[in-house]
Amino acid sequence: MEPGPRSCGGRGYMSSMPERQTEKLKALYLYLGGSLMSLALLFPFARTPGPVLPGITPLFCSGSLICESITAALLLSRYNENRRSGFLLLALGSIYAALVAVAMLLTFPDALARNEPLVGGKTDLAAWVFQLWAWGAAAFPLAAAITEDRAGSVGSISALGLAPLALPLIPLAAGMLVGDPALVNGGQWTMLNLILTVGSYLAILATVAFILARLRRRDAVWLWVAASLTIFLSATFVSTYAGMRFAVGWSLGRVLLLLSNAGLLIYFITLFRDQQLELAAARDNLEARVAQRTAELESLLNELNHRVKNTLATVQSIVGMALRSSGVDSNVRDAIDNRILALSRAHNRLNRESWRSVTLREIIKDSVSPYADDRRLTLVGGDERIPPKSALAIAMAMHELATNATKYGALSDHAGIVSVDCKQEGDRIRVEWRESGGPLVKQPSRRGFGSKLLERSVAQDLAGEVSLRYEERGLVCILAGEVSTD
Repeated sequence: MEPGPRSCGGRGYMSSMPERQTEKLKALYLYLGGSLMSLALLFPFARTPGPVLPGITPLFCSGSLICESITAALLLSRYNENRRSGFLLLALGSIYAALVAVAMLLTFPDALARNEPLVGGKTDLAAWVFQLWAWGAAAFPLAAAITEDRAGSVGSISALGLAPLALPLIPLAAGMLVGDPALVNGGQWTMLNLILTVGSYLAILATVAFILARLRRRDAVWLWVAASLTIFLSATFVSTYAGMRFAVGWSLGRVLLLLSNAGLLIYFITLFRDQQLELAAARDNLEARVAQRTAELESLLNELNHRVKNTLATVQSIVGMALRSSGVDSNVRDAIDNRILALSRAHNRLNRESWRSVTLREIIKDSVSPYADDRRLTLVGGDERIPPKSALAIAMAMHELATNATKYGALSDHAGIVSVDCKQEGDRIRVEWRESGGPLVKQPSRRGFGSKLLERSVAQDLAGEVSLRYEERGLVCILAGEVSTD
């Protein structure tokens, strides 16, 4: 059976399902209604001689062969999916119809040879082939419908299901091979031909009635089978009523027969279209849900960042009060405040980037800008994007270097400048901090807290090392480490 409506978690997708069911029925109504409407409009002129169209029979037979072959392949594919024997019998019916179309092409006069059939010299042969076609059009769908109604699973093709195939088709095949009794006599139908034709009409009507009574709610394919049989019955009736070749009714019958053979192919095309619409609706629904979740996550992230900033401000206030009450030197208090502010600036930058990644240039400028403007800071490279953990480590390292340069190095007077050169090779980054133009630099007698923090931050968060060279013209610091993916 066809898959029912599936929920993807969104109202838009579910609410569109009835609309697509209506569209599927519209296609069926258009197929059946359009065919019957054309029959009703042209039936009064059915016996009117029409234009002689020599190529209509080969075109009709070739079109039927193509439609039935493709339909058989699609039905076999459907059978492989659900292993229901009704679809297997429908596929065999399409294969049968394709073979009969070939037989009709070979035995009908003027189809492939001028004024005579390509195979056999009797008009009876084409008449027998057409009877086989008409009875097969009823027998295979009826056998499939009975099988589907009884069980539908593999191996359930019972004797009752096979009866519609064996009872009419075997005697008809024997009659075609023997050629007796005659179906056409002096260009007129015999009574046997009339009886067989009326019998095929009744068999088709019985098949349609059985499908509508027992299977109309099981699978849309059965409604299309019933519609195709209805058009087939209408086509054979108007063609018979026309009474002569190339009459309006005879030509209309060929067109309607071709439409009948294409019925299930049209069904599969509409089914494919409906599946594409469902996939598009599911994709749109998924995209809407992802956008909604992304907005929710961004809102939560903004709230979290707001709370982190408030927490940093609270920590800064508590630490400042504790240090003041303990009589700690103001320079120490300022140093701690500045470190917390540097951490806060790095958090702000990452917040603007939704904590995905930032460029080295942005982190370095945010860290150094409180101490040096663009005239005193030369930044080369730094367009590489680094993850948050690495960004925080670089931010604190740059803050320590900038505060040290402000107190003792190039930024302690108006002439000094700082140049920063950034490079990245694979997952390794290298940042060179070079000062010049400031006071002469000497090796310090002891390592301060800033140097220890710098080395520890780079070692822990970048898995790297720090190189400090106290050259006379200015400090040179090289940071090298791995870009974290955490």
